[in-house]
Amino acid sequence: MSQLFLGKTQRTGHCRQMGFTFHGKLKPYLDEHGFCLLIRSTAAFKSLLEAYAGLPDFNCIYSMWVGYLDKRRSAYNEALDDFLKPFSLTHLHTSGHADVDTLRLVFETVKPKCGVIPMHTEDPEGFEEMFKGVVRVVRLRDGVGRAILLPTCQSTSFL
Repeated sequence: MSQLFLGKTQRTGHCRQMGFTFHGKLKPYLDEHGFCLLIRSTAAFKSLLEAYAGLPDFNCIYSMWVGYLDKRRSAYNEALDDFLKPFSLTHLHTSGHADVDTLRLVFETVKPKCGVIPMHTEDPEGFEEMFKGVVRVVRLRDGVGRAILLPTCQSTSFL
């Protein structure tokens, strides 16, 4: 199994590292097959973005309201703007929550092999019910960094 570390500070041996890192066989796998990473505009993700930003297939999708990046608006967020300046952005914004039929359609389209992480939901238990016996549902608590052991995705036996 490979490890994916989430959180502000992780310890690897005697070396203390800040931020988000890939370890073991996961990094070569992601480099070869690609991946989608949902992030927050914090220092924990900056070095990872910078490492991948120069690659030809890199695409940074900004999905929040564009007004946060518009200096003329009262909601302008200078820290967010500064964080994103080095990257070429694709703006794709949507608002609202997906209904159950849309979630099923996304699931059928993406065909996740390792699992589903419910995000921005008031009913994470509903994901467990919807995907019970089909795919693993990993529930995270917002703001709590923790290590997640990822299966090889070749097997249905998880932790």
